[in-house]
Amino acid sequence: MEIKNYLSKERIHYTVTLKEGKGKSIQLWEHIDGMNRHYKNQIGSVFTWRAEIIRLFLDKLVTKYQQDVKITVLKRQMILDTDGSGIIHLDKSQWNSDYRLPEEMAMKMLFAIKLVSSMEQRPRIEEALEIINSLTDEEISFWAWKVLSLKNAALNAFKAMYL
Repeated sequence: MEIKNYLSKERIHYTVTLKEGKGKSIQLWEHIDGMNRHYKNQIGSVFTWRAEIIRLFLDKLVTKYQQDVKITVLKRQMILDTDGSGIIHLDKSQWNSDYRLPEEMAMKMLFAIKLVSSMEQRPRIEEALEIINSLTDEEISFWAWKVLSLKNAALNAFKAMYL
């Protein structure tokens, strides 16, 4: 019998699901290992043409993350994991796939998904994603927390400050 430490950080992880059917969609999921079962909460989603923009943003994040891993001395536990058992090096994300994300990438994806969902103009969306990509992990954590708690007010504040 395996005894899990339910206070440890490893019991929470994030995945992104890329779906292509009648339309394209990207969903960000939070997984929590509970005492009796596994909880899976959808914390963000984006559809149609915005999903393709977010997929390209994910590819940029993966490339940047892999470059950071190569130049840092500290080894990371996970780069991207498609099946939960092994580590893969991803060049480009594929539709109809699920990917496990490190927390830093998941927070950027969460904020990007929420922001893109509230915008209409494609050039402004691309500008916003470049800004999100350039923000530090601390800034992203702050904005992700704000968006989850204050929703539209936080998105409007971000747009007023950066766009």
